[in-house]
Amino acid sequence: MIDFTDFMDSVAKGTVKMLKDGKEVVPTLIIVDTEDNISIFAPMIDKHSFKRALREMLAKVNVKFYVFVSEAWYVLTEKEEMSSVKLPISENPDRKEGLQITGYSRDGQKLCICIPFKRGPNETIELEKTGTRTTEFNDNLIGNLFSALTGESE
Repeated sequence: MIDFTDFMDSVAKGTVKMLKDGKEVVPTLIIVDTEDNISIFAPMIDKHSFKRALREMLAKVNVKFYVFVSEAWYVLTEKEEMSSVKLPISENPDRKEGLQITGYSRDGQKLCICIPFKRGPNETIELEKTGTRTTEFNDNLIGNLFSALTGESE
């Protein structure tokens, strides 16, 4: 049986290796169903069409959890400060570049692992010493697609 948290850690480790090996990290969705079958998608369509297609698939397939992997800009803030951030992340002077591994399970678990890095000379990758693991995060990329099935708000 594939465990949600263990799987998230494994994906994070593999994604860091890809980045360090100079490979491109394209936005990728990984879905694990209740039989522990794993499906991997590298979406190349717009975000809204992608989310709509995923919601339809989640309604038909017995998905246990899904994980979305991407490179992203992010800003670390205290929970109380999240709603007060007005600048788009891409314009925020405190932004960091990092790997973002975000997962949601049908039973309500969610986890975001951010691994900050800097691009050095000749596109070398320098990982920062600390990453973050949190269950409190704003996800405006994919979000909790299970919420549409259960009637919860995203």
